[in-house]
Amino acid sequence: MAQKENILTRMEDFLVWFLPHLEHFPRNYKFLLGDRAVRILLDILEDLADAYYSKEKLEKLQRANIGLEKFRRLLAVCTRMKFFTPRQLAYASSSLQQIGSDLGAWLKQQKSR
Repeated sequence: MAQKENILTRMEDFLVWFLPHLEHFPRNYKFLLGDRAVRILLDILEDLADAYYSKEKLEKLQRANIGLEKFRRLLAVCTRMKFFTPRQLAYASSSLQQIGSDLGAWLKQQKSR
C-alpha cells in the first residue's frame, strides 16, 4: 500500500537525500556546517511530528518554519562555497520549496482556527 505524501514524508525524503551529500563536503567544513545542518533538519522533523500529533500545533509549526529558514540560509552559504552541484541545488531548492509551501498552508490553517 502506497503511503500518502505529506509534509512529514517530504521532510524525511529530503533528509535521506541530504545526508549522503555531507560526505562530499570538505573535511574542515563537514563537521562544522554538516553537523549544524543535520541538527536543524532533525529539529524541523521533530517539530513537524510533534505538530502532527498534537492539539496545540501553532507554536510547533512556527518553530519548524523558523528552522526551515535557518536551513535555507545555511544551504545558501554551502552553495556559495560550491559544496553542491547546480543539479543538487535545484533538487534541494525544489524540495524545500514544496516543504515550505506545505508548512505555510498548514500554518495559515492553524492561524485561522
